[in-house]
Amino acid sequence: MNTAQSQTEPHTRKRAKAKITVQNSEAKPYDQTVSPALVEIRLIETFTGDIDGESPVRALQVLRDN
Repeated sequence: MNTAQSQTEPHTRKRAKAKITVQNSEAKPYDQTVSPALVEIRLIETFTGDIDGESPVRALQVLRDN
């Protein structure tokens, strides 16, 4: 029996509610030789509610002149 969902069937969406708390954050220059400059952001987040857990996050932020 094929349990894969057919492409013609609508997808069912589920939602979870959770509170996200940033436990730690750190920003440091990533690449200042380009314009606009880039900053590396590192976070540790915790989730409580329908989803409980912890997640590390790494992102790049663009620093624009305006």
